[in-house]
Amino acid sequence: MRPTYLRTRFLLVLLPLLSLLACDPSVTEVEATSIEVAPLYLSFDGTSEATLSVTANGSWTLTSDASWLKVSQSSGRGGSSTVRVTVDRSGLPAQQHAGRLKLSGSGRSVTVHVSMRFPHVTGTVVDPTDEIKPGSLPRADALQGASPSVSEAMPPDVVPGEYLVLLDDGMALALEASASGPVPLGARPHLTTLRAMGAGVARDHGLRLASDVLSSGLPVVKVHATEAEVERLRADGRVALVEPNRRWLLPQVEAVNAAHDFGLQWHYDHIDLGSAWALTQGDPDVVVAVIDGGFATRHPDLSANLLPGYHFERDDPDPEALGACVEHGTHVAGTVAATLNAAFGVSGAAPGVKVLPLSVGYETLDGATLVCALDSYAVISAVEYAAGESVAGLPPIAPVDVINMSLGGYGTNTTFEMAVRRAIDAGVSVVAAAGNDGFTNVVSIPAAFDGVVAVAATDSQGKRASYSNAGKAVDIAAPGGDKANGVLSLGWDLAQDEGTWLRMAGTSMATPHVSAVVALMRSMNPELDPASVTAILHASARDLGAPGRDDLYGWGMLDAGKAVEYARNSLGVTYRDVVVRLSQGGTLVAEAHAGVTGRFDLGPVPAGTYLLEAGTDLDGNGQISDPGERYASTTVAVAYAGDLAQDLQLSLR
Repeated sequence: MRPTYLRTRFLLVLLPLLSLLACDPSVTEVEATSIEVAPLYLSFDGTSEATLSVTANGSWTLTSDASWLKVSQSSGRGGSSTVRVTVDRSGLPAQQHAGRLKLSGSGRSVTVHVSMRFPHVTGTVVDPTDEIKPGSLPRADALQGASPSVSEAMPPDVVPGEYLVLLDDGMALALEASASGPVPLGARPHLTTLRAMGAGVARDHGLRLASDVLSSGLPVVKVHATEAEVERLRADGRVALVEPNRRWLLPQVEAVNAAHDFGLQWHYDHIDLGSAWALTQGDPDVVVAVIDGGFATRHPDLSANLLPGYHFERDDPDPEALGACVEHGTHVAGTVAATLNAAFGVSGAAPGVKVLPLSVGYETLDGATLVCALDSYAVISAVEYAAGESVAGLPPIAPVDVINMSLGGYGTNTTFEMAVRRAIDAGVSVVAAAGNDGFTNVVSIPAAFDGVVAVAATDSQGKRASYSNAGKAVDIAAPGGDKANGVLSLGWDLAQDEGTWLRMAGTSMATPHVSAVVALMRSMNPELDPASVTAILHASARDLGAPGRDDLYGWGMLDAGKAVEYARNSLGVTYRDVVVRLSQGGTLVAEAHAGVTGRFDLGPVPAGTYLLEAGTDLDGNGQISDPGERYASTTVAVAYAGDLAQDLQLSLR
């Protein structure tokens, strides 16, 4: 055993040395034991620069696993730092890419997930001659030019504390790839990935999810959040958009029990429905989705024409609703496709087609009045489902032919507009009510959305109904009735629990007249797309008011006979026949057919100057600029500041 004094001597020598090392900052530093980074997800959706906020209590290093992903600062020694993150797309294939940034300290590392894509070239082709079937007129903001008194008159429609969060599908694809590098073009993220990402967003921000992910095509979730939490959500790269969830009340309409004294349905005479019926009363393969508060599905004059629907507000396969939500939807569906009641001579305008009843309403108090309210998330869900998406765990159906929405509100609702646009692009004609507030320069949404057939109302004298909204978005007018003589259709007697018949008035009543006639048009010509349908409605309408189109009546009164006849004879070129090409120096970079409304998306391309062309190739020789073809071209410059949107007006060469 060594002597005790040796151990003591050793300690006496070691202690001063340890003291010197501890006091000299040049020798060592306490390494980071905690690192906080915000945001943990960065999306470069056609942009090239973002910032990270880094807070640490010691030294840290920052590394990138992708050569295109660069940082302004690769290390730090504690405290707070702002790091600029940039992407360099030079030499990369023009598509989406995934990358990672890793911050490391002592015993701790944090990963920042990065999604980057190239800018898309998108736009719309337009034929001003109408020889190619155009969509609805371009719409300005529905509220543009509205007076302050109009805005003040609009009821509040925001659900307090509820927001719709649109998830970034590019980030979902990047996370799905699980490694840095290109992401397959044209891919759609799996619903399971989106659900996990939505749950992660809620968890990381301490939020409560109020819904599942709507669909893989429109990945929207509903959350409960404060305004401060919403601001943090908007900085999260997994989030593409945050907007308030909205609530609308079904239009208040005048309902009078008609008992059994029907007489004639005068409103059908106003649209010359008899001439249309001489050609068709509707094909049972044609489907009109009626999105409304609820329905009396047991009504004997309706049940035979109903398909299995859904109640999106209460997640119930039974769309039936009673109370405040039953009359409006039943009346609207009856105008579309009530079966003929031989005893009283009452029928829907297209009694041969089918109705898909999609309920979205719930009862609530408006002051002391029990009313039917609509949650915008439920409405969006119904639109997605009718357009062929799997929603609420339901298996997808084939897209319907027509969506009728006798509902609406004011302001903007981006996710709703996206859902409607997706439905139109799927080949569905969307018909909506202009609104019942009597405004002369405001049309409610969704009627004000581009591509939607916006319906104004006329009274029993064929004039503009006093309640009917007007504006640049109005496409067409149809009978909505008035207090003295409303539109006759189906109702439900709550006290007797039986079907009845009611007269109601409103743009809600005008809208299903148009939807039914569109269904008759599709019965005669199943190949009609939404743009062609809208063009025929415009061309066949009976002019009212000032000559030509005006803001009160659009193109005029719905003429069912002419519309169905034009549909039968319509074999013209459509926008789906238009080819759009992007080339550079004679090299074809991208090519696609325009969609049913003329919209196109050529996908991601590198920055540069290109020739953008659009035209028909009716002779099939591969050339779109031959004499006799419709053609347009322009030079476009693509930069990494975002997507490029370009419209092209076609003209005959």
